[in-house]
Amino acid sequence: MNDERERAARRVRTAGCAVLVALLAACSYLGARQPQVSAVSVPVAVETISARALAAASLEQTQQKLRQERENALALLQSVIDDPDAGSDAKNEALKEKTALAKRMEAEAETAELLSHMGFGETAVVLGEGSVTVIAPWQAAENEQSRVRIIDAAATQTGLAPECVKIILSKK
Repeated sequence: MNDERERAARRVRTAGCAVLVALLAACSYLGARQPQVSAVSVPVAVETISARALAAASLEQTQQKLRQERENALALLQSVIDDPDAGSDAKNEALKEKTALAKRMEAEAETAELLSHMGFGETAVVLGEGSVTVIAPWQAAENEQSRVRIIDAAATQTGLAPECVKIILSKK
């Protein structure tokens, strides 16, 4: 009786191993097939625009968008300050925010001007809480030495650590 159980158990194990080997073989076969690739044909139009014009346009758009955002934020804060129904706490907070925004804008302008005087062309600088982002034409930051100079100038001008400076290359 005990001998029969062992034989039955051995048969079950053997059958289980055979099923696993068969499953492994089937998966290997299916995995080895080449995936079907389908190509799509679309019309392509090519227009050559100088890299300088593209870089200037995108940087100009970035600066315009930044200016517009800042003007909207200042107008919103001023409306809170001028609102006769606003509480004194809200007015004080709006004034504090407006002052901080004005200081950031001044630091951004000073940093952009410094970078311009250093020969990096027209750049956009965005100063956030604890970070500085410099948007520069790709020609200005094309080598490691230029990037180090940009980072050093931005960090020194804003008083933040060099690790807090990020350079983004404007569109080509």
